[in-house]
Amino acid sequence: MPDAGLVLGVERIIDLKATKKPEALREMVDLLRGSGDVPDLEAFHKAIAERERIFSSGIGLGLAVPHAKAPGAKGFVMCLGRSTRGIPFDALDDLPVQLIVLIAMPDLPREQWLKLLSKIALFLKRKETREQILRASGPGQVYELMKAL
Repeated sequence: MPDAGLVLGVERIIDLKATKKPEALREMVDLLRGSGDVPDLEAFHKAIAERERIFSSGIGLGLAVPHAKAPGAKGFVMCLGRSTRGIPFDALDDLPVQLIVLIAMPDLPREQWLKLLSKIALFLKRKETREQILRASGPGQVYELMKAL
């Protein structure tokens, strides 16, 4: 794991109500409200939305990993959202996204956050892992699965 650490807790895992990408991103950013782990949530949300406007973070296989720098973030702050019905996300394979991993990144060298993004993508590209996360009974069980990361 990168030196900055990974900040993920059961309170940052959600079954998304959203049916569209902008709503899903807002719902996930709102999970960070009040934590202090990302000092300027509105700037972070704007950075995520701008990045998605330029290029979708939907990497295929029902996965999206939206991420952006968040100056002052306390480590790599991560949220995970699930949608069993799927959300249109302009993914590389044009399939709806069922798992979204949102990451606020501290101002660190690029190779540190690329290492984390790669690790998350490799972990979630395994079909069995994705299926376990989608079948999990709730955030607590998803958190236990994600601890393997």
